[in-house]
Amino acid sequence: MKKILLGVLLAAVVFAPLHLPTQTNAFPNQDKHHAMLRLEDVGPGGSYETLDDLGKLRAIFEYLESQHVPFHVATIPRSKHIQPDGTWYEKGIDDPNPDDTVKAFINLLRDAQDHGAVLGMHGYTHQYGDAKRSDHNQDSGTGFEFNVKGADETLTPEYASDKIQKSLAAFYKVGFVPGFWESPHYNDTREQEEVFRSYMGVLYQPDFRSLRSFKDMTMYETENTFGSPTLGSAYIPAPLKYITDAASVTNVLNRLDTYRGLGAMYYHPFLEFPFLEPVLGKDGKPVVRDGLPEYRYKSGAPSNLHRLVDGFRERGFQWESIYDVLPYTPAHRVELPLGTEAHDLLLGHVSGSRSTDVVVRDQNRIQVFTGNYEWPRNRTQPAGREWLKTTFAPSEQFLLGDADSDGLDDLLAYDKANGTLRLFRSNGSKFEDARAIGTLPGGFDLVAMADLNADRHADLLMRRGDELWSVWNSNGRFADARKVTSLPHDAIVRCGDFNGDKRDDVLVYSPELREIRIYSLTSNNNASWDEIGHTAVPHSEKTTQLLTGDVNGDGLTDVTMYDPESGIWQELDNTGSANLKPHDNLYGPWASGEHTAFAADFDGNGRSDIAAFDPVHHTLDLSLSFRSKTPQP
Repeated sequence: MKKILLGVLLAAVVFAPLHLPTQTNAFPNQDKHHAMLRLEDVGPGGSYETLDDLGKLRAIFEYLESQHVPFHVATIPRSKHIQPDGTWYEKGIDDPNPDDTVKAFINLLRDAQDHGAVLGMHGYTHQYGDAKRSDHNQDSGTGFEFNVKGADETLTPEYASDKIQKSLAAFYKVGFVPGFWESPHYNDTREQEEVFRSYMGVLYQPDFRSLRSFKDMTMYETENTFGSPTLGSAYIPAPLKYITDAASVTNVLNRLDTYRGLGAMYYHPFLEFPFLEPVLGKDGKPVVRDGLPEYRYKSGAPSNLHRLVDGFRERGFQWESIYDVLPYTPAHRVELPLGTEAHDLLLGHVSGSRSTDVVVRDQNRIQVFTGNYEWPRNRTQPAGREWLKTTFAPSEQFLLGDADSDGLDDLLAYDKANGTLRLFRSNGSKFEDARAIGTLPGGFDLVAMADLNADRHADLLMRRGDELWSVWNSNGRFADARKVTSLPHDAIVRCGDFNGDKRDDVLVYSPELREIRIYSLTSNNNASWDEIGHTAVPHSEKTTQLLTGDVNGDGLTDVTMYDPESGIWQELDNTGSANLKPHDNLYGPWASGEHTAFAADFDGNGRSDIAAFDPVHHTLDLSLSFRSKTPQP
């Protein structure tokens, strides 16, 4: 069925040229030589029904890991089929008391996930019915689950919602983190895809309403409305289609010299089984490791996977994860109070939650929104809670930072009129009454709270005109204001650890000069700052917004540049020693228009995410990062 659907798409575009990439990011993978591998129809039954089958599957996983090939597993949570003897088989990862084989299946996939594999939901059962059917749709893997002929219920959005909810529940029961949804055989209705997009930000299947799917992925920034509204979605196709045998491997490799699109394909891992042999011990008996028989590849002719892995690399392709081809995943939305403006928003960890808290100043009170940013994305987020009600001076400015090293961010208020500093300490459930923590010269503007000397107490960066100043936090009091550097008149100042020394550095970006400069403290007395990085930004605009955060979890701060007019986001990956290198792929269009960009680790996975505040609708839309820690060789 997948071949038929893709054939229809091919007929429409076979003579259509692949246009050059533009700022619309229409063909993000064009001429990038990106390859992607999806292992199809992997569930707790059928070809993976025995411990012996799982031992073979482990050998395939470990081969791909040894070759540094990111791979994706289209997982069927529940397997149902009629066995050769006519009996009914049904087992799932969500069984209340899974048997030993299902437990081994769960452990195997969880271990693969821990080593970088991306698990996705491939339907719930990948079949329809509970008894033998004349159309044979009762068997998982070969059967259809949605849009089944003669079964009207399989066409409805409600049916789709029930199935993806069951898949999500099964994944979370066993600790699987879903990276995508793929409808079995790509067969569903457009209304059902709206449901799937509402639950998950990425569909790993072609968008049959876009000719781009024959070559590349498609990004939408439309609103998803099934459940709580969310913004945006992405379709990732497999334009090189199904690898079935040695001949199909040869055919796809022969295409690569002139192929310019996304080199994504899918493959059934059981097709590798004939290339494997059991590992025998000195006693001639099969070796068992962690409860599974040990298998290895036979010597001699290379397998289909070996030929694919080596053949793509020999032709200059790089194996990629979906998380790197698509730098962010469209995710949740936070509804904020009416009247909220961008300068009212602060992000930090004030409650002790794993997730980032959204802190909103509403005149003389502070509300905190503590959300849940795991999937599904269309969950209803909790309403904000009042954490503080007091009187603020019109000239006071606010920042969040951990001033007392207790692991919780506190609220700092600086009065620009008279220089007074007040601290509202967080106790995890509210901000306590203010206490005075020093007096600084007036006339400054707050820039950031940052740990400049690695003592786990947030220090203060301030700006006055074209000068940047730092202020030391000494046992909870702020003093010793010193000039760091002169600034371009249009400077945007951000912080982060760019050189890995556990101290926050200072980034200065000038849209007019089109450059980024990074400064690091070279002594612990707040006296000496040196420039450690300089990056030209040739395509920046005056409206470009710049964010900092560790987007790939490697411990180094990276840079994100956002163009609100186009909704395009550009990552500058920190490759070490404050060297910034553009990531291969742009992200978007997503959140185009009059938005203000923010960065924080919203879901607590150790990677900085992005958010876009819409001042008209008072919403904060999120896209989450699951990027790989290190570039693939």
